[in-house]
Amino acid sequence: MINYQNEDQVQEFLDKLQPMESFNVTFIKNDSSTREMICKLEPDSQLRKKVVNVMTDDGWRAFNITRVLSISKT
Repeated sequence: MINYQNEDQVQEFLDKLQPMESFNVTFIKNDSSTREMICKLEPDSQLRKKVVNVMTDDGWRAFNITRVLSISKT
């Protein structure tokens, strides 16, 4: 069984980030593979959403807060 982070804790972590502050997130993708990203929230993304849009070095990506394995500041 996969131990996902509690989505309320993930949202609380995201709420405390400053706009464009870097963080590291590891999550399970829809195809069941794992992805780890260093990313930044878009400036106006303090809204509460299940799918969070982020900026990475490779461009815009997204992750679902219900599928997060770990999340931390870089």
